[in-house]
Amino acid sequence: MTSEIKFEVTEGEIIRPSSPTPHHLRSSNLSVFDQLTPQVYVSVLLFYPSNNGDSSLATERSKILKRSLSQVLTHFYPFAGTIQSKDVSICCNDRGAKFFEARVNCPMSQVFDKPDLGMLKQLHPNAIESGAQSGTGHLLLVQANFFECGGMAIVVNISHKLIDAYTLCKFINSWATISLSSVSTDHVVPPVEFGVQHLFSHLLIFPVQPELPLALSSTIA
Repeated sequence: MTSEIKFEVTEGEIIRPSSPTPHHLRSSNLSVFDQLTPQVYVSVLLFYPSNNGDSSLATERSKILKRSLSQVLTHFYPFAGTIQSKDVSICCNDRGAKFFEARVNCPMSQVFDKPDLGMLKQLHPNAIESGAQSGTGHLLLVQANFFECGGMAIVVNISHKLIDAYTLCKFINSWATISLSSVSTDHVVPPVEFGVQHLFSHLLIFPVQPELPLALSSTIA
C-alpha cells in the first residue's frame, strides 16, 4: 500500500532585486490589452531529477535559487512590483517576489507513476488562490519542492498582465543561467543577454538599467 504523500511547506520569503530600481524606472505602463487581461497567474512546473539521489543538498540549492532569483529580478524589475490602481501601470517598487520551499516525503518518480491533479496542486504556492482573485498579491510566486530522492520541482507563477510565453521563457532561461554560474564546472555556456532593452526592444516595455551589465557568462555541470 502506498503511503500518504506529505508536503511540508515553509513560510513564504520575500526575495527583492539585488539592486534597487532607479527612480526614473519606478513606473511601467501596461498596454491596453494587458489592462483588460484578468488578474490570473501563468504557471510553469519544472522537474529536475537527481543524478546521485542525495537529498542533503536541498538547503544549498535553495540558497542558490533565492540568491540568483534576487539577481535576475534586478533585470526583470517589474516582476517585483505591484499593479497600480485601475490596472493601468506597474509600480516597480521592489516589493519583491514570494518564494516558498517544500519538502516532499516521496521520490519524484511517484509523481509520474500515478499523476494526480490534487498532488500536483500542492506543488504550487497556496497564495495564488487569494492573490489571483484580489489582484493585490505578489506578481511573481515561486515554490521549490525538494523530494526525498534528491529531485526537485520548481513552480513559477507570474501575473498574466505583464508576461507572455516569450518573456516567460527569457525569464526562466536567465534565472537558470545565473543559478548555474554559482557552480564551478568546466563547460562554458555562451554569454546570455540580460538587458531587458534587448529582450523587449520591439515592445519598449522594460527600459534597461544603464549601470547593469548586459551579459553574463556561466558554467554548468
